[in-house]
Amino acid sequence: MMRERSDFVVFHEPFGLSFYNSKERRNTNRYPDAEIKAENNYEATSQRLLDIAKKQQVFIKDMPYYISHLIIPFLTQECYV
Repeated sequence: MMRERSDFVVFHEPFGLSFYNSKERRNTNRYPDAEIKAENNYEATSQRLLDIAKKQQVFIKDMPYYISHLIIPFLTQECYV
């Protein structure tokens, strides 16, 4: 539906590569022989999405377990910036 609108750049599970194919990967069972690439790490993926979002609207559909280890510490902070 979001792709059909054509006013958003849509990313389908962009953090999947971080979860499976980065030095920070959280799961080695599904793709044990995956090529590890620096551009797949969480920070690089986040920055890529933020850079694109500065220019146009972005819609991201991702799996919560790909990023839960990043979100939970943020949500447990006393104040949000």
